[in-house]
Amino acid sequence: MELAPIASVRHRDDLPEVEKELAAIGGVTVLIHDDRCAAEERRLRKRGKLPTPAQKVHINERVCEGCGDCGDVSTCLSVQPVETEYGRKTRIHQASCNTDLSCLKGDCPSFLLVEPGTKEQRKAPAPPVTPPEPVISHADETLIRMPGIGGTGVVTVSQILQMAAHLDGLHATGLEQTGLAQKGGPVVSDVRIGKRPPAGHVRASRGSADVLIGFDVLGGRRPTPRCPWRRPGVPSPC
Repeated sequence: MELAPIASVRHRDDLPEVEKELAAIGGVTVLIHDDRCAAEERRLRKRGKLPTPAQKVHINERVCEGCGDCGDVSTCLSVQPVETEYGRKTRIHQASCNTDLSCLKGDCPSFLLVEPGTKEQRKAPAPPVTPPEPVISHADETLIRMPGIGGTGVVTVSQILQMAAHLDGLHATGLEQTGLAQKGGPVVSDVRIGKRPPAGHVRASRGSADVLIGFDVLGGRRPTPRCPWRRPGVPSPC
């Protein structure tokens, strides 16, 4: 596809300058930011569909002065402040790092590129017992709980289920609790589908869900859902 003569492709690092240029132009301008989501890149690397960088960024806390310039230039949530015996420093949270190396653009001599060693991938052990067959309820209402993390499609599936229920002439109500994908924050969706409008809380309490669709292993294994709110003197909905 060819771009129009008045259009151009610029790197994302030029975004502030491009916004200033467009702001100075009279009339309507269009800016399209086309870039792959960092969380999507992490998922593709885990599936072997995208090469994983061999090097990781590490900060020497003895050299770091805690100025925060690396966080300013990268706007990365994995660049986090940490208190040490030498004062406030900066550390890379390796578990959430997307290895795009944007933090290296900061003016700092404390950054190191480390090539970690490799080890044999662990295999999940077989389950000790065969899980029991689920009890199928024939009640007039069904409560579905779907835990996951940002970017796994929890909210999308919730909307599809609710629309399908409406098309079948049923009542459907959903409640989404969203988190931050880059931090691995939880996203939980509760959907109630029934022949009549729901009379109680949409959110599932302990032991009340009829169907559990786990988009994330840790979220699906959590025995007790965390309660989003509780007013003084009012019984908890959880």
